[in-house]
Amino acid sequence: MAKTEENLSQSKYAEHRKVTKGYIGRLVKEGRLHLIKGKLNVEMSDAELDNKSNDDKAPNYWVEKALHEKAKRELAELDLKLKQDQLVEVDPVGDHLDKIFSAVRQRLLATPSKIAPWVIFWLYEEIEEELTH
Repeated sequence: MAKTEENLSQSKYAEHRKVTKGYIGRLVKEGRLHLIKGKLNVEMSDAELDNKSNDDKAPNYWVEKALHEKAKRELAELDLKLKQDQLVEVDPVGDHLDKIFSAVRQRLLATPSKIAPWVIFWLYEEIEEELTH
């Protein structure tokens, strides 16, 4: 014998839970309870409000809300640290390092042409000294 799912209107479900219709309406608006063709599934709604579900993979409102609040808190903490100059963004630092490394590379590449005349002069003096001795 198949079990039929019972669906109730918000006011009937409020009577079933012994709460006000406004409370049930607020839970629907918050997304904790879901209407199916304008009615609430009693088994699903009771499981959500009692914080239990037949399906372990089904999301629990309070667990999901806690995770959401934790993520918001962490983002707010990062934003505060950024504004207090305790953190810096990675992209500007990377761009600045690229400029520095590029300048160093250019100077190193230019070094041989700048010291070549001195090396030749030094070698010429060394050779001349060796020949005269």
